Amino acid sequence: LAAQLLLPLMRCPFSAAAGDPGAKYDDNGWIFAVSGTRLGRALGICGALGVSAVAQASQSQQESKEKAQVLFWGIVDLKYDNAKPVLDRIQVLETGDGRISKFSGDGAPIQRRFEACYQLQEQAVALQTYNFISKDKKLTHDLFDVTGYGHIVPEQVCFPRVYYPGLASHIAAELHVSCKDLVVLKLCNRSRAAGVIIASVEDLDKVLEELLEPPEDLQAWFKPRLQQLTTGCAGDLGAARDSHEDHVRHWWANETPSFVVERCCASMPTMCDGRPYDGTMRVAFALSRRRSASIDGSSEQDRTGLCSSTLTPEDIEVNWLGGYWKLPQIDMTSPLVRERIISAAKTGTAPVMPCVLLEVYSALGSALQQLFGAAEFTPDRLAEQYKSQPEFAAYLTARRSMAVTEAEQRLQGLRDVERSISKFTHSPAQACVESFLHRARGVVLARGSAADRWKQAESHFHLSLQAMPSNANALFLLGMAALE
Repeated sequence: LAAQLLLPLMRCPFSAAAGDPGAKYDDNGWIFAVSGTRLGRALGICGALGVSAVAQASQSQQESKEKAQVLFWGIVDLKYDNAKPVLDRIQVLETGDGRISKFSGDGAPIQRRFEACYQLQEQAVALQTYNFISKDKKLTHDLFDVTGYGHIVPEQVCFPRVYYPGLASHIAAELHVSCKDLVVLKLCNRSRAAGVIIASVEDLDKVLEELLEPPEDLQAWFKPRLQQLTTGCAGDLGAARDSHEDHVRHWWANETPSFVVERCCASMPTMCDGRPYDGTMRVAFALSRRRSASIDGSSEQDRTGLCSSTLTPEDIEVNWLGGYWKLPQIDMTSPLVRERIISAAKTGTAPVMPCVLLEVYSALGSALQQLFGAAEFTPDRLAEQYKSQPEFAAYLTARRSMAVTEAEQRLQGLRDVERSISKFTHSPAQACVESFLHRARGVVLARGSAADRWKQAESHFHLSLQAMPSNANALFLLGMAALE
């Protein structure tokens, strides 16, 4: 085409990455002009280049003899619809840790590719920070929003886990939804669709009351179910896996003091066996340090043991590992809402076209660098960021304290949070934080070297249950203490 070029190939200054020459993937990233008679051939070449780019990237990874060192590897689950405007085509549902994510069916090559080409730096300080970010849906959403990527996440609202009449109306008003619309309720710290509830706005009040009001007399609720365990099958917990009752129990047992509600969004139809499915795309990535990174990962720690400096977005490089569709149980024509919307690899997978993967990578742009290159999460920063929800700020601070190396620093961080929540008005949200603090202190003690460490820990597990009798983690750890 050289003879017909009216404008030579160059980076487009109006692209998603603003013509950044270092961007590997970019929406509308290149521009050139040819005479009209050569337009068809030019389009054909562009299409071929797009397909070969994915293949070449995968091949270069496989051919490398030495494994690349990475700080974190994870996943992004998203909805994708190419019928929508460019900025609305992807909606990120959550991020996650690749070490605990499932890659089956059409996703299996991703796991193999990572294991063949990359080596995770398990001891890297940054790993704890990235794990902390990826595990909280509210924090992830807010970081995308404040770094200029609010358009790639669904509209979301967050409330303390406290039911009151009118809560459903407040949620509907903030999300600008009508009574026939669907919304998705999520626990901030759960993954693999655990506790994800899809409800119509007209049924939202009833659903919220069920989720946020556990049985007052929990022992009475337990009694017939414990009898069922002793007289029947020990594996029969009285609720079918992935049933509505199963997800309600996730809410009752969970320690996070807040929950989020999002507009329900959909993907374009993915055809499988002649039927259209509303799939969820999972793309995987590995984060590495650019050669010009400003720090070496062995950053200093402050008195709480947390990093006093982290890699900036400019220091982080994203290596894309591929993607695939996770399919729901039934196709889009079914009236069963959850079964046609919630996807899982175990119910089916499908490949993603290479050109679609390139578009997704481009649409995400530098979103992951911005997300994981965020500033340090100090107690003061979290308190300021979530001053309207102090219980949530306290919970995040406590979780961050558990990421430090030294046990005494962990305990000191937890004690600091405990002093701060003593000033809060008592509520179910405050009780969640208090329960988490006691359980976390018990975990630190149980991991110690004292001869009576489990006995010391056991007292904290009991205090955790006093604050929140339905805390499943505390109940489990009491069982572990009894076995010790």
